[in-house]
Amino acid sequence: MDDNFINKEKKISNILYLFNEGRSERIKHKGGPKDFFYFYHDLDESIFDKSFIELKDLRSQNLFSKLLKFFEKLIIKFIKLPTYAHKIISTENLKKIKRSDLVILTNETLGYSMIFILYYFKRSRPNLKTVLFVMGLFQQANQQSRVRRIFLNFMLRTYDKFIFLGKEEYDYAVNKYVKYENKFFYLQFAIDQKYWIKDSNNLSTNQILFVGNDLNRDYSFLKKLTQKLGQYNFVIVSNKFSGDEFNENVTLINSNWRSAVLSDVELKEIYNNSLISIIPTKNTLQPSGQSVGLQSISMKIPLIISKSEGFWGKEVFIDKEDVLLLENNIEEWEKNIDLLVSNSEKRQSLVDSAYKKLIENYKYDDLLIKFIDILSR
Repeated sequence: MDDNFINKEKKISNILYLFNEGRSERIKHKGGPKDFFYFYHDLDESIFDKSFIELKDLRSQNLFSKLLKFFEKLIIKFIKLPTYAHKIISTENLKKIKRSDLVILTNETLGYSMIFILYYFKRSRPNLKTVLFVMGLFQQANQQSRVRRIFLNFMLRTYDKFIFLGKEEYDYAVNKYVKYENKFFYLQFAIDQKYWIKDSNNLSTNQILFVGNDLNRDYSFLKKLTQKLGQYNFVIVSNKFSGDEFNENVTLINSNWRSAVLSDVELKEIYNNSLISIIPTKNTLQPSGQSVGLQSISMKIPLIISKSEGFWGKEVFIDKEDVLLLENNIEEWEKNIDLLVSNSEKRQSLVDSAYKKLIENYKYDDLLIKFIDILSR
C-alpha cells in the first residue's frame, strides 16, 4: 500500500464522498442497510477522516448559481447530459473539496457534474485523488452523442480511478481504452446481507414484485406482463408509471431514493411478502437490477430476470439452477411464473442454491477489503 495515501498510524486520508439526493437522512439511520453508500459506513474513523456531500437544492443562490442552473438545464434538455453542479457549488462544499485528499464520486451523474470543478482543483493540487464508480457510463457515451464521448475522454484524462460494478462493462472499457487500463478496476456490488434477511415465510401470497427506476429496465414489457397475468397480484415500486396505466391486479408505489416515499423498513416488508421477484431489462452492458436482484436472493425470493449482455451475475449464478434468465417473451415469462407459483419445490431449490452462492461470492467484508486495496494502489 502507498503509505502516503493510507497510513494506519494516523489520520492523513481525508476522504470526501459525493452522493445523489436522499443519502443524508439514510446515512444517519444506524439500523438501515448499507447499500448504495459504497462502504462509507465501514471506513475506520481511526484511520480515515471522512465526510460527504449530496446533490440538493441549495437554499441561498447567488447570481452565478442561478446562471449555472439555467445553463445546465439547457445542457440537460438539448445535449441530454446529466449535470447538476449548481446543486453542489457552495462556499462550504468547495472548502470540503479543497481539504480533501480523495474525492469519491458514486455515479456517472456526479462524474459529469464535478468534472470541471475537480479538474480545476487537481491543477492546483496535483496530489488530490479522484475515484468514479461506473455503471453504464461507457455504454452511454459510445452509443449516444458525440458530446458524451468528448466528456468521457475528458473524464479518462482527469479522474484517477474508475471502479466498475459490472464485469461486462469493465471488459469493454479495458479492450476499447487500453491507454487507461491501469485506471480501471472491477468490484462486485455489495449489499448489506445482515439487513436483507427474510423474517418469515408467507406461503399464502401470490404477490409478484418489481422494484426499479433505472432507464435500462423494460417498462413496456413489464406493463404487458401485468396485463397478461391478471390472476396474480403485482407490486411495482417505481416512479416510471402513473396509477391509471395498470389494471386492478397492480399496486403501484411511486417511490425512489430521492422522494423516500418508501422507507427501507417498508421495502423490506414488501420483499418479505412477495413470492417472486422479476427484473425485465433491456439488452445493455449496464448491470441493471443488480441491487434488487441481490436483495431478492438475500431475502430468499426466487428471481426471474431478462437475458442481457450486462447480466451482473453471470460469473456466479447459473440459469435454471439459481435464477431464471429469460428472453423478453410474454409467453415464456408467463410459463415460468406459473411454474414457480405452483411448484414450491422448484422455488425452494432456486432460492437455496442462489442464496448459498450469494453468501460464498458476495461477502461484504471481502469486498470492503478489495475496495480499500483499490484506493491504496
